[in-house]
Amino acid sequence: DRGSREVSYAGVGNTVLRTFGALSTRLVSADGIIGSRFRTPAVQSAPLNETSVMLLYTDGVRDRFDVEQYPQILYQSASVIARRIVARFGKLYDDATCMAMRFVQ
Repeated sequence: DRGSREVSYAGVGNTVLRTFGALSTRLVSADGIIGSRFRTPAVQSAPLNETSVMLLYTDGVRDRFDVEQYPQILYQSASVIARRIVARFGKLYDDATCMAMRFVQ
């Protein structure tokens, strides 16, 4: 939401939404599988600002990385970030998906 400068997220399964920039957050999905039993996902929110980069990725991406390990995340294009996250932090034994987005006011 550009007006409130906030991202809202509700997910099910093995996905995570993280924000990087002046503010960093980690929003997690409810356990479960779509089409099967799962808990009702809770809507979570995180603030955004002009430097915010948002990543939505699956469990095929190792979750233990931050700006110190990948400082270019703050200025590279979204398409380059998504490709590099999968290449650098993707697990060899699992499928990996990553979407990168920049907040634009």
